Amino acid sequence: MDIAIYGAGGSGRELEEMLVSYPELRGLWDDIIFIDDTKEQGTFRGYQVMPYERIVELYSPESLEIAIAVGEPASRELLLNKVKNSGYKLATVVCPLAKISKSAYLGEGVIIIEKNVLVSEDAHIGDNVWVNANAIIGHDVRIGNNCQISSFAFIGGRTRVDENTYIGAAAAIRENIQIGHDTIISMGAIVLKDVRDYKIVMGNPAREIAENKDRRVFK
Repeated sequence: MDIAIYGAGGSGRELEEMLVSYPELRGLWDDIIFIDDTKEQGTFRGYQVMPYERIVELYSPESLEIAIAVGEPASRELLLNKVKNSGYKLATVVCPLAKISKSAYLGEGVIIIEKNVLVSEDAHIGDNVWVNANAIIGHDVRIGNNCQISSFAFIGGRTRVDENTYIGAAAAIRENIQIGHDTIISMGAIVLKDVRDYKIVMGNPAREIAENKDRRVFK
């Protein structure tokens, strides 16, 4: 079984580096491949790289797992649907130094990058969620599919984060908060009250500053 990293940008390179840094991860797959729809078939960082349509031609769903490595939640959702419609399974990759409670649930395709991540008791992380280094996810938190949790983010206990949400670096969310779907919690935001769907919030205390109409974080 091989692993294909879908995305050759910063997230993809971070994931590749983590895979080769820990023998217990690298031993889970025979080979690493990059998928990049902007590149012709060739090599990248010493590995094969090819567009997705070529992957489908060369690899059966039984021979390959795919790890989605892009930062945009809406793009993560799009690629998830594309991959699942082709019959492939998502790879779940968790840094061996992350602290994951035995009672926590990690969905298919969850990527937890590097050390010092804490996922506390009875937390539930949905499918295709990316969690960066030093993030803390409190007890009984619920995180929906396709979310991106940035470095040093803190999510207080019993908070619900709906699907396709981006939580920026060093953002802090108080306990018992409801974060709507397709929202952007900006870097350093201190969230003390519920956030509605399709909102962008910023500041301390965080306030809604705009609609997330185009569902884009990086513009």
